[in-house]
Amino acid sequence: MMGNLIKLLFTFGTINELLCIFNLMPVPPLAGSSILAAYHRGYATFIDDPTKQGFMIMAFCGMFMLSQAIFAPFLKLAMAYVTAIAGSPAFQELIYF
Repeated sequence: MMGNLIKLLFTFGTINELLCIFNLMPVPPLAGSSILAAYHRGYATFIDDPTKQGFMIMAFCGMFMLSQAIFAPFLKLAMAYVTAIAGSPAFQELIYF
């Protein structure tokens, strides 16, 4: 039973970290674009221009298609991190009371 709980937490932890990294991409529908626009005036004017909306949609589609190649190193890092957390004595005490 506890093995299943650890697998569930491992899976949700890995998915959560990957969604966080995906959300930080600087493409306008995602949060990364507003973060980058807050610190870079040129990017802010670029995404505010409505004539560039077609380019942004194409950029988003391209990033989505390349996401496997982009996120492969982050997936390994996320899996190592979640494995370290799940195997730590503090986490084991929390699970096993």
